[in-house]
Amino acid sequence: MGNGGDGTADRLRGRRRNSTRWSQRSKLLFVGLVFCVTATIVTALYFGTQIKVLRSDNERLGATLEARERELATLRPEVEQLRVDVDALVQKRVPGLRPLTFDQVISLDERYLRTVVFSVVKRGGKSRYEYRLTMRNDSVLAITPRLSIALFDRHGVHIGVARIGVMAEASDLMPDLQPGESVSKSGFISMVSDTEEEPAYFLLRVAEPVVKPEPLPLPADGSG
Repeated sequence: MGNGGDGTADRLRGRRRNSTRWSQRSKLLFVGLVFCVTATIVTALYFGTQIKVLRSDNERLGATLEARERELATLRPEVEQLRVDVDALVQKRVPGLRPLTFDQVISLDERYLRTVVFSVVKRGGKSRYEYRLTMRNDSVLAITPRLSIALFDRHGVHIGVARIGVMAEASDLMPDLQPGESVSKSGFISMVSDTEEEPAYFLLRVAEPVVKPEPLPLPADGSG
């Protein structure tokens, strides 16, 4: 009987120990679950707050952008009018000035000059300005074109020049243009100073060409 009682007591003690272990595990699991839920809630609140702040900032920036766009829309006509006034003043100061646009064919039709195109060539951090002309001789005699191109900055200050034809530099000399002949001519404009101002206007002077006299006809018998 004694041994039976000891076995029952051992079984009871084993059950109590197992029950205690499960109880501790349950507490740990519960604590872990509470921690995870709390961390999730805190994280959700944090990111929710950040999203709300970002949304508010975005709305504020959007309102600021709309206000700036309205201001620009209001100022744009004034700026355009100011540009027109400046152009008028500069062109009044130097008659014949034209606004300079790059990489665009400008039709002229002045004497033998038909079109001009200006372009910018970047070399070694510096800008060089190139011209491309098209000319046509509609007369009955051979001619040598004579013209000059001058560049001016936005203030109307002369900053560059190129002379084509008679009395030009070697690179800008022109061959005779025969009757009915068309020719293209390109070259660089010499800048007269080291100014960093970009050209904003150009002035073309198209002079009367040098007319080549028509050669005398040879005698019918071929004698001189």
